[in-house]
Amino acid sequence: MSINYNLGIAMKKSAKTIRPFTLPKLPLVKGDLVEVISPGSRTTQEVEAVGLKALNKWGLIPRVWSDPTVSFHPFHSSDDDFRFFALKSALFTTDSKIIWCERGGYGSIRLLEQLRSLKKPKVQKLFLGFSDITTIHLFLTQEWGWKTLHAPVVASFAQKSLAKKDLTELKTFLFSSEKYSWLSKIKPMNFRALNEKSVIKGKMSGGNLSVIQTTLGTKLHIQTKGKILFLEDVGERGYRIDRMLSHLKEAGVFKGVKAVVFGEFSDGKEPDGESFVTYALQRFANESSFPVFKSNEFGHGKRNRFLVMNHEYLIEKNVLNMI
Repeated sequence: MSINYNLGIAMKKSAKTIRPFTLPKLPLVKGDLVEVISPGSRTTQEVEAVGLKALNKWGLIPRVWSDPTVSFHPFHSSDDDFRFFALKSALFTTDSKIIWCERGGYGSIRLLEQLRSLKKPKVQKLFLGFSDITTIHLFLTQEWGWKTLHAPVVASFAQKSLAKKDLTELKTFLFSSEKYSWLSKIKPMNFRALNEKSVIKGKMSGGNLSVIQTTLGTKLHIQTKGKILFLEDVGERGYRIDRMLSHLKEAGVFKGVKAVVFGEFSDGKEPDGESFVTYALQRFANESSFPVFKSNEFGHGKRNRFLVMNHEYLIEKNVLNMI
C-alpha cells in the first residue's frame, strides 16, 4: 500500500509517536507515513515498486511525491519547481515523521536557493538518503541544526548486492524504543591513527566526496572544525579522488578536523581494469597530520550501514562508536 501524491490531496493519519530516544520522531510504529521524494534523479518503476513494497513490509505507508506531467528528464526526476515543491511539502506536512529519498543521482544542489527561502519547521522530521542527497544533509545539519541519517535510499531495497543485515540494522534502529548500541571497527591508515592514545570525540559530518567538493566557496561550505569527517564516493578513478582531496585541503576543509573516516570508494577502475583508488587514499593519509581511518561498511558498495549526521561519535581503539 502506498499513497501516490501526484499533486493531489491524500492523507493517512499516522500513529502517535511513543517517545524519542536518540533522534526526534523515533521510534517509528506500524502505520506511520513516510514521505518518499526524489530531489535528484528518478529511478525506474520496477525499482520503485520493490522499494515501496519493502516499506510496506516494514509496516510503513509510503506517500510518493511524483510528477505525473513529466515522463522524461535528462538529469532529474522532474523540474526544479516540482522537486522543491515535493521537498517543501514533505518537510512541512504534519501527519508524517520521516522523509526518505528514493534515489541520489543529481539535482539536490539546484534546490538550495529555494530551500534557503524557507523558515525552519517547528517540528523536525527524520531525513534519510545518501550520495547526491549529501547536499540536503549538509543544509539540514548546518543551517537548521537537525540530525539526519546517511542511509540507504528507497531504491537500495532493490539492490541485490547490498547486505540485507544493513537494512535490518536500520529497521531495528528506526523501530526500537530502546537505546541502540552501534559500533563499527575501522582500520587506521596513518601513524597518527595507529598511535592515537586518547579518545577522539566529535559530531559526524560529510558524505559523498564529489558532492562535498561542489559546496566549497558557497554558503554551504562544509563545516568540519571539531568534527569527524566521513567521505565516500563511487565511479571516481584514483587521480580524480586525489584531486578532490587536494582541493578540500587547499580550501581548508581539514583544518581543525578531529579525524577523517573513509567509507567505500567503489567502481573506480582505470580503462585497463587497474585501480589506483587505494593509492590515492593512502597517499592522503600518509600526508595528513590528523588520524585517518578506513571502513568498507559505508557507501555505494555491498555495505551501507547508517550514520547519524550531526550526532556525537567516539573513536577509541579503532572502533567508531555512536554515543
